[in-house]
Amino acid sequence: MIPVRVRQQYPGVQFTLIPLLTAILLAAVQQNFVQAQRPAPEAAIVPRFQLHHVTRSVNDAERVSQWYVDTLGFTISDRFTLTRPNGSQVQVVRIETLGLQMNISEFDGSVAPDRTVDEQGWRHLAFQVDNVDQTYQHLQASGVQFLTEPFTYDPPGYRIAFFRDPEGNILELYQDL
Repeated sequence: MIPVRVRQQYPGVQFTLIPLLTAILLAAVQQNFVQAQRPAPEAAIVPRFQLHHVTRSVNDAERVSQWYVDTLGFTISDRFTLTRPNGSQVQVVRIETLGLQMNISEFDGSVAPDRTVDEQGWRHLAFQVDNVDQTYQHLQASGVQFLTEPFTYDPPGYRIAFFRDPEGNILELYQDL
């Protein structure tokens, strides 16, 4: 274990080095064991976020929610009125489709957005479909006005088309290729 020349230069060192090296090794193992037993600090815990719903502010909650039902196949799951801390009321129609709950909310003084696809903020809401072209044709036949015809980004490999809901919110049809 100990090199021969160390023994030759320093007789008796073997008896001193072995216990010293053993003590250092045991101290390192004990420190690692103690650290492994300590709980992680609270700051290191990252909360898990899961999307619950999105809210659209509209001028007429009944009309817009019915459009989502009739045109995009959503279902109405609830209707309720919220009273805000300032006393004003918000009429809410909760609609849903696979994996998405959306509150169509009518606030006092709500006005339709005058938004283009290139402005900052929430730009659009995308719906994944099996076939963008077929869905585009179906919605167009239902009277939906599209902002774009279907087009492909390749790479990365998806097909999309943009349109608006009755109050001007931008929506997207999305298909992975």
